[in-house]
Amino acid sequence: MSDSKSLSKSFIHLRVHSEFSITSGVMKVKDIINLASQYLMPAVTISDLNMFCGLIKLYEQGTAKGIKPISAVDTQFLDDKGRLHDVTLIAQNEEGYVNIRRIMTETYVRARGKVEEQKLSRSLKSTKRDPRIYITYEQMRNHAQGVICLLPGYFGPLGNSAREDKIDFADPCYEELKSIYKNKLFQAIARCGRPGEKGLEKHIIEYALKYQMPLVATNDVLFKRRQDFDTHQIRECIAQSVVMSQYQPDYTAEQYFKTSEEMAELFKDLPIAIENTVKIAQMCTVKFKLGHHDLPRFNLDESDPGEKKLKEEFEEFKATNPDVDEEEWILDKLSWQGLEARLQILYPDPEEREKQRPLYNERLNYELDIIKRMKFPGYFLIVQEFINWSKKHEIPVGPGRGSGAGSLVAYSLRITDLDPLRYALLFERFLNPSRKSMPDFDVDFCNEGRARVIEHMQDHYGKDSVSQIMTFGTMGAKMVVRDVARVMGIDRHKAEDLARSLQDKLEYTEVNDKGEAEVKTAKGTLDNNVKYNPIFKAYYDNTEEPEYRHIVEYSKPLEGLVRQVGKHAAGIVISPTEMNNYSALYISEDGEQSTHFDKDDIEHAGLVKFDFLGLKNLTIIKNAIKMIHNRQRREGVKEEDLLDINLIPLDDPACYELLQQGDTHGIFQLESAGITKMVVNAQPKEFEDIIALIALYRPGPLQSGMVENYIQRKNGLEKVYYPTPELNFEVLKEILDPTYGVIVYQEQVMQIAQKFSGYTLGDADNLRRAMGKKKQEEMDKERGKFIEGAIKNGHDGKQAQALFDLVDKFAGYGFNKSHSAAYALVSYQTAYLKAHYRAEFLAAVLTNAQNDISKIYSTVKDLKNTARKIKVEFIRPSVNYSFEHFDVDHKGRVIYSLAALKGVGVEVVRELVKDRQAHGIFKDFYDFIDRCGKFFSESQLKVMINAGCFDDFIDQAKDKGHSREAYHHVLKPIIAAVKNTTHGNLFADLTENIDTYIRPEILKDVTSWPLEERVRREYDAFNFYFAGHPINEFTAERDAIATCTSIDDMLIKFSDYTTEVMLNARKGNQRNVYRTHNLVVHIDSARKGKSFDGSKNVLDLSFSDESGNYRGDMFSSLTANQIAELVDSLVEDTKAVVTMQFSSYQNKDTKETRTSMRIKQVIPLQTYLANCKGKVYALFDIRQADGLNKVNNYYKQYISGKPITSLPLEFHFLFYTRFGVGTVEHKHVTSFSPNIFKDLKYYCGVHNVMLDLEYVDPERDKRNRFYNRSEES
Repeated sequence: MSDSKSLSKSFIHLRVHSEFSITSGVMKVKDIINLASQYLMPAVTISDLNMFCGLIKLYEQGTAKGIKPISAVDTQFLDDKGRLHDVTLIAQNEEGYVNIRRIMTETYVRARGKVEEQKLSRSLKSTKRDPRIYITYEQMRNHAQGVICLLPGYFGPLGNSAREDKIDFADPCYEELKSIYKNKLFQAIARCGRPGEKGLEKHIIEYALKYQMPLVATNDVLFKRRQDFDTHQIRECIAQSVVMSQYQPDYTAEQYFKTSEEMAELFKDLPIAIENTVKIAQMCTVKFKLGHHDLPRFNLDESDPGEKKLKEEFEEFKATNPDVDEEEWILDKLSWQGLEARLQILYPDPEEREKQRPLYNERLNYELDIIKRMKFPGYFLIVQEFINWSKKHEIPVGPGRGSGAGSLVAYSLRITDLDPLRYALLFERFLNPSRKSMPDFDVDFCNEGRARVIEHMQDHYGKDSVSQIMTFGTMGAKMVVRDVARVMGIDRHKAEDLARSLQDKLEYTEVNDKGEAEVKTAKGTLDNNVKYNPIFKAYYDNTEEPEYRHIVEYSKPLEGLVRQVGKHAAGIVISPTEMNNYSALYISEDGEQSTHFDKDDIEHAGLVKFDFLGLKNLTIIKNAIKMIHNRQRREGVKEEDLLDINLIPLDDPACYELLQQGDTHGIFQLESAGITKMVVNAQPKEFEDIIALIALYRPGPLQSGMVENYIQRKNGLEKVYYPTPELNFEVLKEILDPTYGVIVYQEQVMQIAQKFSGYTLGDADNLRRAMGKKKQEEMDKERGKFIEGAIKNGHDGKQAQALFDLVDKFAGYGFNKSHSAAYALVSYQTAYLKAHYRAEFLAAVLTNAQNDISKIYSTVKDLKNTARKIKVEFIRPSVNYSFEHFDVDHKGRVIYSLAALKGVGVEVVRELVKDRQAHGIFKDFYDFIDRCGKFFSESQLKVMINAGCFDDFIDQAKDKGHSREAYHHVLKPIIAAVKNTTHGNLFADLTENIDTYIRPEILKDVTSWPLEERVRREYDAFNFYFAGHPINEFTAERDAIATCTSIDDMLIKFSDYTTEVMLNARKGNQRNVYRTHNLVVHIDSARKGKSFDGSKNVLDLSFSDESGNYRGDMFSSLTANQIAELVDSLVEDTKAVVTMQFSSYQNKDTKETRTSMRIKQVIPLQTYLANCKGKVYALFDIRQADGLNKVNNYYKQYISGKPITSLPLEFHFLFYTRFGVGTVEHKHVTSFSPNIFKDLKYYCGVHNVMLDLEYVDPERDKRNRFYNRSEES
């Protein structure tokens, strides 16, 4: 830290903006410190705009380099004329720092409480600052102690008044501020070359003399170097959504971080202004108290009878034990009471309970002793209070998260819900007695209840003492590339080219010290993409289009800068006093408060972070159980016998059978395709298996071969060793038996060190951490300790060294078993619900996914795929039975949510449900219009008609006036009538006169929609194909052409192909293997494009069938015009044959094998069929009167007398007669023509046509003819 002597001959920057000024600064805190250090400046200030976000970083980094940090904030104050002026408040001491924080907190509270309309002067607009964020004279007067006020010239009262040509308007401001700050009011003077700055200077000097204010030289610093002016300008343009050509900056290129020499030269005529910067720096000393942890004292709530009784017991005990600590006593009491309650459930048999009790008592005593020694009783009590409050108020809480599940105290207090002894979970993994660090319970709450828990915390500890934590959104590489191009006016397609070519994670090969090629990874920064991404580099190096390089070069200095503030997804802090004693508070637009410091800095400042995470699966479980309870009550189940998810058996056969079959959609942590395949291969049979599978499904174990070893050993296909054939130790059997000798968990690493080498579990946790960090010095120390301990325990030294190296390798892959076990319990609970209450469970999954169409679609598909064998029916939405959520009716059918339809929404559906509950179900469509039409817009009603929400009425009435087509028709006259009204709702005038607008003659021209139109309209309503798919009419063509029956089948075949390739590669049988498969699909979209490097034409294709959808690019040698023609043909004929190619390759340097799947070819279906020859089988039903007529009509239209103009098609006709199925021996040969198959299916039925076709490639035929002619010549 600099002393007064070192400060005496320097200049100190007192107005500096960092990136935390959001739009007005492009320097990181470390940049500012590095520049101050480089320029030998002994002190520096950060005065960010309305924010203190960078001060902890300034203090830590500054003191580390011997630079005195000065705490300040730039803001604006409101004068008596309603004008806003800039002001800088500098903390002279700790009291001043607290006072400035208090001013800013009050300001945000007021600003977000209501938006005050201000009549602001024209000059205010040029400051580009939020006019709601300002301070008042009253605030400054109330909190003036320890505060220095630095009044800017250019955007202060003088500058603003001068631009209005009313300089005397500044006097009241100066008089007021002088009365508040007295001799701590300073006048800033800057020479940045801004318009009017020179003329303003005489007024600044005049007012400084007039009000006896020392002049202080500033440079209003915004960026590092003069050349960064453009960077800052681009940042401001991005923030204000303007292009640079239209932007008028109110700052100059001179506002960079100048050296002391530059500033002295600039103010050589006013050296006192330079000296006064030093004077202010000498006046300021704020010491931050960092690295401690302050928690509020836990107090019992005496309004609660149970807690009141506990308080009375404590007071009685304290009377004879005056030195007792209240928090320690309460923790002991609640822990032992809780353990007893847990043991009653774990071991209902009294004899078994007494047998197990000593183990639990010993563990609980051990943990309590450590918790009290480390002074953490209050922390555990605070956590148990809000968790038990949540459970009491029916807000679901997860069974645990992270290492906290390893604590028996936590289990006894109901913080967690998993017995740590039963699953060998370690307390030391959570709280290490040999390393002083805060415990950290991460808690999962139901998404819908998380906000209520935070409100409870604010009620319990005081709103001023509980806050969420600020977080910062930064400018990522892809986003900044797009933004920079936009504000520079560069073609957005160039920006898209660059952004799409960027990789988030890069791999490159580097030769290590042994001369071996080693694969390394790098973050996907712009610099790294230029180095390691050849496609991106090709754009960057493109001299013919230099705009690419310009975008990248201007983007680099902006990448990673703070773009916006937000609140941390989970973090909550609780202060023992008001929060302002630790951090100023920021109030968001929605009224939620958060600290100015991020999660790391707020902990350094002394507060303890609690993570409140929202877990959607807890909401799914809650909603499913609610529906299950409704069903059970209808069935007469007593309240005490209703399903309790916390008491389900963990050995349920149906649950494991579901997992073994891969029926994992919706199952927490187990539903992705990759882990589902792993689960099926592993065939889990007990809860320990689920724990292991969740721990193993991560990149490290998957790539290392551990997963295959685990599965092979588990299934008895490979011998179990503890852990390897070369190092097989019986002493490790108990530790490794649950995972068949494979080291899966971090806890196993710790236990091996304990058992094999005599470590304490605390020291074993230190070993685990050292292995994770891979620091050579620590590793050498631990290796010696491990080997020495092993030898003392009677093991061979060389084997001990080999085991240490093996454990070190697996430690990198090891997962926290406590976390895996806790999440495995949630996985099991969801699997149990799906196995026994499928309808309710999937309805809850769907409700949770109402805003995620892809999730709805996949769940609907899962439900339909299993509906036949599970007997769960899924029905379309209905105005009489649907709600704003997915539900299950009294027949056990899943009913679609009305609110999940495109554009309908929750609010209007609630109005519908309210009316239905008050007046009963709707009699027909017109009754609905009469009662609820006023709530819905025209577009919403059309969507509901298309979705079939009124189909119940159609089924009942069965007349022309009740059909989807008819309902669309009757809307027309109603809409026309409403256009002549002044009411905002569609049917506001019509509830009395509905018959006036709905008349039978309106329906006379109604015609039925063809199936394809009906399906298309359903797609528009649901955003997916609900009851059918356009491709379903082409099953005969698909069966004849496709080698994959569906998109799902294609994905399964690719997965099997990948597995085969990888197994061959491991066996050393690596070779490039190509496979192709055909699909018949519906084309959803097709457009032409270019490859990333611009060298190839690309067809961007999206296609679907009833099993799913797929999107990809087809890289082609076709010309741009040919691609365009293909796109046109696919728009005209949306059914196509797509050829997919599977391929594999091996990296020549790393020998790593990879597989890929791409679109090789796409041909419109009719074009493909026109190039087919083969046989056609058709079964006609001639039992009906017009049966033979159909045969004759078809025969005349397509076969009789038709010349064979192309490839031959041989037709075979079969007939249903009253005697059975007959055939006609005569074969009919014809050629393909449009609609030949469509009309055949129309006459026969889709499923009564079978095709046996062979595709003849016309291009190949041309080539063969050419070769034949060559030979003849």
